[in-house]
Amino acid sequence: MKYNFTCTQPMYNALCGLAYRIADNAYMIERYGRENCSVELAENKKTIGGLFSDLDSMRVPFWVQNTVICWAEDWRRYKTDCIVSAFDKFKNNPGFLVDFSGVSVF
Repeated sequence: MKYNFTCTQPMYNALCGLAYRIADNAYMIERYGRENCSVELAENKKTIGGLFSDLDSMRVPFWVQNTVICWAEDWRRYKTDCIVSAFDKFKNNPGFLVDFSGVSVF
């Protein structure tokens, strides 16, 4: 089975938003503890829910969303790399094709 995903600019923007919120959650939990930032985590949870709805309506596959989540949970990596690097592990795998050619990465 082959998995192909061609990312458009709106998809990329939503995936970047998802990555930001996931990394923000991970940072807050690590730095302040879950109990001390419950209000911020609740706000992020609502925003993440909205992003999932947007990504679903744009037909972004779940495996792409999950890859971004797993990558962004390491907030240090999120701060130093581009979201495209989340898909680096698929470069040499012929079963996966992730195309970011139509996206301007800034």
